[in-house]
Amino acid sequence: MKLIIKEKNVTRINKVIEWLIYMIGYTLVLILVSSMFKSVYIDKDHFLIYAILIELVLYVLNKTLKPILFTITIPITGITLGLFSTRKHLYCFLCGYPNFHHESYC
Repeated sequence: MKLIIKEKNVTRINKVIEWLIYMIGYTLVLILVSSMFKSVYIDKDHFLIYAILIELVLYVLNKTLKPILFTITIPITGITLGLFSTRKHLYCFLCGYPNFHHESYC
């Protein structure tokens, strides 16, 4: 398996490696956010496993639910000049992590 693919004078990283970097990066961000804020909590017994599972669920939701929500909410986003899109991202996050509670959003 090649790490770097060169085709049509364009050099890029292999898609599998790119996906692994994405998953590892977002798992580390989730672990960091969980350790910094008390509103996002991951059980300490199997910390890494739960973080990876949450990230897999968020990845699937971002690939399936987010494009559908984007298409449906284009008029609302246009009327509110983009302010509704933050709520849309929050609802996608809440679907993947239902125990998240924050005073200003929920």
